[in-house]
Amino acid sequence: MVATTTDDRRSREGDLIAVVREFVNELQPQRANAIDISPSSRIERDLGIDSLGRTELILRIERAFRVRLPTQIVGEADTIGDLVNALEHAGARPGPARTVQAPSDLPPVPAASEAGTLVEVLDWHVAQHPDRLHLTILQDDTTALGAMTYAELAQSA
Repeated sequence: MVATTTDDRRSREGDLIAVVREFVNELQPQRANAIDISPSSRIERDLGIDSLGRTELILRIERAFRVRLPTQIVGEADTIGDLVNALEHAGARPGPARTVQAPSDLPPVPAASEAGTLVEVLDWHVAQHPDRLHLTILQDDTTALGAMTYAELAQSA
């Protein structure tokens, strides 16, 4: 475990809250300003981040702080404070690499706002842009193991 000072922890906490705030703004733009994010904020209950969102959040945290978090943190972290503790144990230093941004290779698309189920969301994406990349499976930050378009996902499903 890496010894840290109170100032290091506060800096790490502030940087982590900034990453979480940016993510919550993307997930829930309509209520993002009303959500108070603090170390005691519960990831699911207070911030509305479900299991899939939690996985994306962990990936963003790992990129921003240039660390690997234990896989169990994805399911076990309950609060933002738990994530700060995980960063401390992983040896993350204050002042993360905030240059990491969402890939901008693909233009943004509107949401499937009329869809009521995940299947309807997938059907909407297939109808709108079947050849658009849906996901890329990465081994690490530079090695892609595979990719899948919306059409391929629908066909596999």
